[in-house]
Amino acid sequence: SLLLTAIYTALIVWIVGLLLAWHISALSEGWFHAKLLAVLGLSAYHGWMVGYAKKLAVGERPIVGKKLRFLYEVPGIGAAIIVILVVAKPFCPAQTLLTGIDYSGPKA
Repeated sequence: SLLLTAIYTALIVWIVGLLLAWHISALSEGWFHAKLLAVLGLSAYHGWMVGYAKKLAVGERPIVGKKLRFLYEVPGIGAAIIVILVVAKPFCPAQTLLTGIDYSGPKA
């Protein structure tokens, strides 16, 4: 039951996020592609950490010390990168950034 709730929540978050990106026409923007790559990376990291937690539950400790402390920093760094990409929009044309209006002409 808890697992199904977690799966449904993740699916809803992904669907709503992609619909929002489509609604604001971000699917063709470079900053969105970079953000999507970072979010996919964080999702993969989350899955890997779930597997690692299962190993810890049975008494295995495949990673110790500094490497483990470094791995605990990954979500924070990933979130910071995502926020910077969304706010700064580094691969977006300057005109769009300044005015919020897309000057590339009508879309077919």
